[in-house]
Amino acid sequence: MAYGPMDSEPELLDRLVDVLAYAADGLARLEKHASHWSEDANAFLRRQDKVAAEAILLAYLASRLPQKPPRLAHAVETVRDQALIHIATERNEALLRRFPQTATTLGVGFVLLSQLGRSQPGVERLLRSALGRGFATLAERSTFRMMDTRWTFGLLDPALVRPVEELVPLSTLGAIPHPIYTMKEDDYALTHAVYYLTDFGRRSPPPTLRLENRQLVDPFLAWNAVRLDLDLLGEFLIAALVLRGPASPAFRYAWHTFFRAWERDGGLVGPEFSAARFAELRGEEAAAYAFWENYHTVFVGGILCAVALLTPRPDVRGPDRSPEADPALVARCARAAAAARAWIGRQSASARPETSCPSADDLPEWVVSRLLTLLPSAESSPLWLRTAMDCDLSRPEIAAVLHEALLVAAAKDYRLVQLAEALAVGAEHAGLRSVTFTRVLDFLLDQQLDDGCVGIHQLLGGRGDSTPIAEAQGAIAELLTRIASALGR
Repeated sequence: MAYGPMDSEPELLDRLVDVLAYAADGLARLEKHASHWSEDANAFLRRQDKVAAEAILLAYLASRLPQKPPRLAHAVETVRDQALIHIATERNEALLRRFPQTATTLGVGFVLLSQLGRSQPGVERLLRSALGRGFATLAERSTFRMMDTRWTFGLLDPALVRPVEELVPLSTLGAIPHPIYTMKEDDYALTHAVYYLTDFGRRSPPPTLRLENRQLVDPFLAWNAVRLDLDLLGEFLIAALVLRGPASPAFRYAWHTFFRAWERDGGLVGPEFSAARFAELRGEEAAAYAFWENYHTVFVGGILCAVALLTPRPDVRGPDRSPEADPALVARCARAAAAARAWIGRQSASARPETSCPSADDLPEWVVSRLLTLLPSAESSPLWLRTAMDCDLSRPEIAAVLHEALLVAAAKDYRLVQLAEALAVGAEHAGLRSVTFTRVLDFLLDQQLDDGCVGIHQLLGGRGDSTPIAEAQGAIAELLTRIASALGR
């Protein structure tokens, strides 16, 4: 089954070995790189500590492959031995003795080293003591960080920690997350919670997460594919694999986009990497900048390959059958339209002429044109668009995936007229009525004030020229009417 341009086991293995070689080289140069990084000299967890811990995690996950060819085994051992130099240091042991709460950060590398055959018995006794005496909770930590601690130290000794699963109601997962509401830190918390719950795919996910796979992951895949945040895109592809759901159109499109980005000049780059800034630097300073900005995204690519090799291959799935419109939501939309029209009447303004709805044949082009407006790019044909044109998804599948991304983009940018227009098109075409469609319609209706005006602009001091507001309200009122009518048929 093909779900991407780099889908065969030999190709995934080649990628994984390349990333391990990249990690080993970065670790070998880490002291030189660190001399060019500016950070708090008194920080317990320095940048080089973070790199070493994430490199050993990559090596550990790669080591789980049951059949390791010699080149992979050698690559894992090289990363392990290079990471050992930066993890098993006198500085780290001193900090663990003086500040036992650092067990939850500096201790992670020691646990993973032990899993790879480089146990440090003296330090491991310190870690067991720190956890047993409650130092893991001395400093306030986010829920997914607590999940991290439980997963990591469960590898060392399951008796040291309580189950990860009991933290789910307190986590981002317990809030039914969606990208129209989440911040970047929420997205990372979501993906990592899924990793720890499933032991990076070694365990089946809890039944509720498996049943909610499409609702949970697909909107994030579609959104991060068009915004080209390769770091989060790779994270969510891993999450989709460990949740063991079918390969939805959003998954397949995201997979194509990620690996196409990997093959281009420059490869996988981090979300903060600046080509202009890199061009200003020279020599070791340039190398240090590029490594710090990009290493995590490259490591994510390696972990994605390792997880893809370890987890069952997902079956290809077409778009889900469109859910029936909730009568209560339709009625709420009709009431909102009436209130918006009443507001327009009180302003002595007229509604903007209603725009026509694209036909089913024209949907992909219509969605692309709207996305290009919301996501301007220096390229005339950005990577997400080239992928949409070349990948093996059908035109209806591409329209559905990109429409989901359009809804998220308009909601996040608070472009309410564009959002209402996209919803109106979705209401007319049943194949576009995803879970995101319902969440976003709820979001739009939540923006209506008691006087019928839709949007928070007046609450934030928008008291100047009222003409643009009235024009926008006229458009929204007509579009809400159209949505209610289409959904009610």
